Amino acid sequence: RGVGILISKKLNYSLLDRAEDDLGNYLVIKCKIDNTTVLIGSIYGPNINDNSTVYDELDTDLDRLNNNKIILGGDWNCTVDCRNVDLNIDVLNMASIPSKLRSEKVKHIFNKYNLKDPYRYFYPNKRDFTYVPANLDATNRSRLDFFGVSESIVPKIGSCGISNALTNPAFDHKEIVIDFKKIRP
Repeated sequence: RGVGILISKKLNYSLLDRAEDDLGNYLVIKCKIDNTTVLIGSIYGPNINDNSTVYDELDTDLDRLNNNKIILGGDWNCTVDCRNVDLNIDVLNMASIPSKLRSEKVKHIFNKYNLKDPYRYFYPNKRDFTYVPANLDATNRSRLDFFGVSESIVPKIGSCGISNALTNPAFDHKEIVIDFKKIRP
């Protein structure tokens, strides 16, 4: 397990606080970038035994860090859409969504902190997937990797996307990226 956040030396920032779980499933930093305080988090959701307590701990830490500008991203190991597979465009060729319990916990966090999925903001009906099983015969796909961004920040995003292919043959997840619009000084 393990997550990280890389910060450019060119960025004018100061670290104010941080939160992390003991298993390395998430790291959230509270930092000031120029004159804006924001929470930035890296997520690696549990995928064993339907463990969802990590999302309860994340919820508690987001409360403690107390900020209304949030950017969380990573491999959540669930979908943000809790609907069944017949209606859910984030899964393909699956009997059920990867974890309804974990998806419900993530949906709760999105609702509580007014987070939006910027991929769905830009592409409300596009079917694309981040998880590609290592078994070449498997046809199931899902979008387990995504961002949760405060609604007030979403208009500042210039683009959000999923890479066309795996960036390394050892990986089973595609890369996700958000780019922010350039701000004039």
